[in-house]
Amino acid sequence: MPSCVVKWCKNNSNDHSKSHGITFHIFPHDPVRKRRWMKAVQLERHDKEWMPSNGSKICSIHFKDDDFYLSKKGFQMLKKDAVPICTIHLPPNIATTYCHTNIINANVFDCNIDRKP
Repeated sequence: MPSCVVKWCKNNSNDHSKSHGITFHIFPHDPVRKRRWMKAVQLERHDKEWMPSNGSKICSIHFKDDDFYLSKKGFQMLKKDAVPICTIHLPPNIATTYCHTNIINANVFDCNIDRKP
């Protein structure tokens, strides 16, 4: 039963399937791309030491819509340059920060802060 490695995410393949629009994606084999995915998960987990196992997967809700494309056969596929979105939740009276890790340098994060009224 694959489960998403994002700490707060409860998605797993038993409860959430392709019929619900959720897919699960293994970490890339390319070392540069894999490092970008790892940095996103490490940031979200607040754990710089976290490492994926061979079976680690991230579910599709952690990618932007434009990270996907339709194959010639009509399957939704993840683009090769896609990097997961790290979502960090702070107390609602402070802010919610969305850290978009679709980056060139895996050590830099583009964070947008939405202030709550």
